[in-house]
Amino acid sequence: MKIVLVEPQHPGNVGAVARAMANFAVEDLALVKGCKIDDDGYARSKSGKSILENLRRFDNLEAALADCDVAIGTSGIKPEGDKRWFRVPKNVKELPDIIKEREKPALVFGRENYGLYREELAMCEVTITIPT
Repeated sequence: MKIVLVEPQHPGNVGAVARAMANFAVEDLALVKGCKIDDDGYARSKSGKSILENLRRFDNLEAALADCDVAIGTSGIKPEGDKRWFRVPKNVKELPDIIKEREKPALVFGRENYGLYREELAMCEVTITIPT
């Protein structure tokens, strides 16, 4: 699985993502634009330091998803009756069924302050919500 962060703002948050990825043996991290990784990012990454060292940067989401066979966008928005949203997010518990038989799924996270834009969610075949 590839984790894609769109325009991350805080290096420490990217480091925390790398640390969580390492805990689950996920090694493929892609950044779409976003912050530079500094000492705080490396300090927070702990066992995920090698993930930060090998992350790939892209100029746009389309390029970051080019080698993936399914893109799963994340959203906290509940569209209840809102016709602007073209798909209802699935619960994260459905993720194993979504990625079953996929060789290269991507889980896409948006900006810390705004999430993914509608155009970016439209590039994803599935949207999930992670209740936190």
